[in-house]
Amino acid sequence: MSEKLPLTGETIIFTGSKEPEGAMALTASLGGEAIYLPLIEHPSGSHNCRISTVTAG
Repeated sequence: MSEKLPLTGETIIFTGSKEPEGAMALTASLGGEAIYLPLIEHPSGSHNCRISTVTAG
């Protein structure tokens, strides 16, 4: 593990009602992969969800 990229090879999953853009960017800047999985149903009633990933590079 690099001191500058301590999350290299790690996947961090964020959940909640709002995508934590800052935390996801920080995770990527530290070498990790950030994944956001929303915990609420879309207002339209759709069960489709958007999965966002951010990786360094």
